[in-house]
Amino acid sequence: MCSFKPHLWILLSVPLLLSYEYGLAQTGLERVRSVEVAGAGQPLFLDYFVIESDLRVYLADSLISPQEWTYSQAEGTWQLNRPFWPDDEPRILTFRYRVIPVSLQPVYRARELVPAETDTAEGLPDGTALVSRPFTRSDLFGDSRLTRSGSLSRGISFGTNRDFSLESGLRFELSGYITDDVEVLATLTDQTTPIQPDGSTQNLREFDKVYIRLNSPYGQVQLGDIDVSLQNSQFARVQRRLQGADVLTSSPQIGSLNAAGAVVRGEFRTQSLAGSDGVQGPYRLSGSKGEQFIIVLAGTERVYLDGVRLNRGEENDYVIDYGLGEITFTASRIMTNASRIVVEFQYITQEYTRTIIATEAEAGNLMDGRWMVGASFIRESDDKNLLSEFGLSDEERSILEMAGNDPDQAVISGVDSVGFSRDADYILYARRDTVFQGQPYSIFRHEPGDTSGVFRVRFSRVDDGTGSYRRARSTSNGIVYEWVGPGRGNYEPFRRIPAPENRIMATIRSSYRITPDISIYGELAGSSFDRNRFSSLGNTNNNDSGYYTGISITETETVAGLISFDFSHRFTGRNFSYFDRIRDVEFDRTWNITDTEITGERISEAAMAWQPASETRFKYTFGILGRADIGAFRHNAGLVSREEGLPFIEYDVTYADSREELFGVKGQWLRQTGTAGYDVAAGSHTITPGFRVEHENREQVLIGTDSLTRQSLMFLDLMPGLTFRSSEDRFKASFSYAFRDDNRADRGLMRDESRSFTRRYSVEYRPGAVMQTTNTLAFRKREYSDYFRETLQFQDNRSVVLQSNTLFRPMNRFIDLLLFYEINTESRALLQETFIEIGPELGQYIWVDLNNDGVQQIDEFFPATVPGEGIYVKQFIPSDELFPVISLNTRLRSRISPERIIRADASNPTVLEILRNIELNSVLDIRERNTTSRLEDIYLLRLNTFRDDSLTIEGRLYWQQEVDLFTQSRLFDLRFSVDQNLGLNRRATGLDEQESVSFRFYTTLRALRGWQFTIAGRSASSLNTSENLSGRNYDIRDMGIEPEIRYEISRAWQVGLGSSIIRKTDRFSTDNATLNTFRLRADTRIFSGMGLQGQGRIEFRSNRLTGTTSSLGEFEMTEGAGLGSTFLWSAGLSWRVSEFIRATVNYDGRTISDRPAVQTLRVVFTAVF
Repeated sequence: MCSFKPHLWILLSVPLLLSYEYGLAQTGLERVRSVEVAGAGQPLFLDYFVIESDLRVYLADSLISPQEWTYSQAEGTWQLNRPFWPDDEPRILTFRYRVIPVSLQPVYRARELVPAETDTAEGLPDGTALVSRPFTRSDLFGDSRLTRSGSLSRGISFGTNRDFSLESGLRFELSGYITDDVEVLATLTDQTTPIQPDGSTQNLREFDKVYIRLNSPYGQVQLGDIDVSLQNSQFARVQRRLQGADVLTSSPQIGSLNAAGAVVRGEFRTQSLAGSDGVQGPYRLSGSKGEQFIIVLAGTERVYLDGVRLNRGEENDYVIDYGLGEITFTASRIMTNASRIVVEFQYITQEYTRTIIATEAEAGNLMDGRWMVGASFIRESDDKNLLSEFGLSDEERSILEMAGNDPDQAVISGVDSVGFSRDADYILYARRDTVFQGQPYSIFRHEPGDTSGVFRVRFSRVDDGTGSYRRARSTSNGIVYEWVGPGRGNYEPFRRIPAPENRIMATIRSSYRITPDISIYGELAGSSFDRNRFSSLGNTNNNDSGYYTGISITETETVAGLISFDFSHRFTGRNFSYFDRIRDVEFDRTWNITDTEITGERISEAAMAWQPASETRFKYTFGILGRADIGAFRHNAGLVSREEGLPFIEYDVTYADSREELFGVKGQWLRQTGTAGYDVAAGSHTITPGFRVEHENREQVLIGTDSLTRQSLMFLDLMPGLTFRSSEDRFKASFSYAFRDDNRADRGLMRDESRSFTRRYSVEYRPGAVMQTTNTLAFRKREYSDYFRETLQFQDNRSVVLQSNTLFRPMNRFIDLLLFYEINTESRALLQETFIEIGPELGQYIWVDLNNDGVQQIDEFFPATVPGEGIYVKQFIPSDELFPVISLNTRLRSRISPERIIRADASNPTVLEILRNIELNSVLDIRERNTTSRLEDIYLLRLNTFRDDSLTIEGRLYWQQEVDLFTQSRLFDLRFSVDQNLGLNRRATGLDEQESVSFRFYTTLRALRGWQFTIAGRSASSLNTSENLSGRNYDIRDMGIEPEIRYEISRAWQVGLGSSIIRKTDRFSTDNATLNTFRLRADTRIFSGMGLQGQGRIEFRSNRLTGTTSSLGEFEMTEGAGLGSTFLWSAGLSWRVSEFIRATVNYDGRTISDRPAVQTLRVVFTAVF
């Protein structure tokens, strides 16, 4: 096994040792030396680690001024700058100095023994010599079959707007074999990031996943981030993403073992969502206690649609925003009111530390493999200490003790008197008395800046129409709630106290093969679920048991074909509790029962399968379910046939009959689905006509009557289709047309509800690298009957889903074209802009209290202008109200490069040479979310209907055209660009509109060696209007020119000098504001052969304003510099100490006319492995 060499620890310890030794400098070793010196120009080695400020040099008794000599710390040498005495005779000089007592050699070298013919040095083996060689990475890690990479960094940072802080960063990856049989895989880091992976791809890139995994022929051990999945038991099943340790081992002789102990990273939940006609999303997930805006743990979600597991990705079925917990379905899945969505996921909570122990073991080779014995144990428990700053108060503990297992009793007032505080990072409320419908009420109201606002109030969401508060539109930074009267809102000022839970399950199972084809099996399980560890109330109902048993006949050859049979019986007690879902995701539909929390039940099922041919299979299942107040039975039959040369057929039919005394209903449910098709050869291509049918008839009646309940329904869905596939699958096209007739019960009778028509088109063409295109289009129309339109006010609706992605690169990429077009119907919320303080490491915004009221307003936040200045990040939080919209997103990017088809040739005509030196780049980006009922206006790109202030939720049109001339010239460069951006956004604070146009040119001349002359110019206009934030209104016109000169003194030293002259005018108000800006900047870059790189930049800015403008207008006009004369500077130094050690120093700052200067310093040492 490889190990770290001492060299690495020496390198990493140098900064620490130096700092320690420097502390001893004041008591360093004093030395006196007398040396004969010939004259100037001859360096004399004096000593290493000399404290230069204490160095004194004497000629006889006369002190020689330090101006006359130079001492080199790096080399430890001293020399005279010029002749100090008239003749050339040597003189005796006396040196008095102190040295830092460092016990390090000035130079360390890697050495190795090599054969030698000369005499061997003392202490070395005969015939060898010790020679130097370059230092390599194997000196750190040794020679092995390991692949390793990474870095270790340590640093400090501080500034005028931030406290002193230590920075630490470790990133280390290791893979390979440490022995002949043991493989190690490791990814280690001590950095965490709030950034969630992108949920639009099938494979996730997780930024902060940390683990060490050892693989061997005997098993696997993983530490760190682990995924645990126990699935062998009928009861003890769990699938979690955890942080801990996982051990997996397997042996044919002994059996298998999977054991894990870890901290739970997120709480597990299963949530059912109802689809909506024409709404592809987003569908919002929530916590088990109704928490909104949860953060879903990336990669833990399992999404089911109509009982089928879906795949994540823009090219598959759905995308997910992990940061907001929202799921949007792609064009391959058309959502309707009949869509049934089930999502299983883990989400991050800040409640209790939850730990889990999970073990699963099996021995399957007993009695010559006929007998198997297995066991499982799972324990998931919360620590009693709440994960908050102060933990649980005595009052909260007392409430939990009295609440028992009822979470509705574990509530406490959300009102906390904290006193008035300026600069509070939460919303403050004042208590006010009011009268509503003749009744007095004491309410809480947010009144910015009012010193009577001394209450911090936490609100919890309740059912619509049961609360007194609702979210309000406010310019304050944060979510504000307003009182609207009893029964008119969906929030109340209380908070739920989470109770710590403890859940345990243990199972033992066994199976015995009586004959090669017949087996019996069984499993016994016990569970314990304490819903509140603080309370003993209700603990008598915590424990229960269950069992599962059966007999199985595997596929047996008979004269009629292969036959298999299975009979099973399951029993669980009333209080039996599971960890994860063990039943089918549509278990309730299968049995025609209503979902309840009661789990006590008995299920007996018999299943038989018959396979008369190799690709034909029949199945039949009969089952009986019994609960204390529910009884049901079901039949299921199916056929699958894919015999070669014959049509393929799939058919499934289920009949369920149930009686639910708890709800006083009984009913029957008949469900049928069938698919058929036939592959027809057309030369080397294939044409497949197909047909799909789905039918359901559910009749639920009140017991003792013949009146149908509203859960009764009936529908028939028919969908013929045609698919064409070319040889080698380069071209694929399909078309289908679906007709659906829905009937639903109302007022006791089954009534005609609606008819739906859906057309689907799909074309995929991939002839090669020159062109690739994938296109999916679907139209759906639903027309309700007169009864449902008039009685229940249902409205007809239309929806369209289209996704097109085309890449076109002909003629050696002379044209490089990318076209993306996507349109679908969604439900969108208005977004509320908020700013969250996270510190200078990741902050991007600053807060300036413009009105000096101590209350953060969202129009008082501005982007940071220097590194380390910002301490806030912007976040958009969706509102509670959703709007149906049609969403369009299209992008066009093109590049035309004539030099790809015009070769360099001196005989080319002038026109061809001109064309060869031109490159055209174009960008078009259109986004629109609109509430219009005229869908064709959007998907047909009728741009005059876009960004409508009464219909648009979010809209943007951006285009850019860039012309690059003289692309093949090294002496001259000329570029022109013009762009326009039109935007309109309806936020929670009102309507925001943006409009900007700019024209720019950029030219560079390199006529003289080492010199570069650049001139950039622009003419632009920018309009921004906000409905309720007057501080964001401006209408700026600007024009400016920026000349710059750069000179390369040498390959290691570059300098630059530039200036800017800009004039801007804000025409939004009647009193125009004019800004005259002058900037002068200088910068330099230096490279040293000793591994040093330095850069520095300083800029003087003068901004003179006449007239008045808004706060954001001033920021935009001065580009964050502020008015008056200011300076901006930055300096950086990077030193490559060795192949493995790097040091960087960065210093940034700027002055502000009416505030103290902002300065930040950051020093980092990095070791690269």
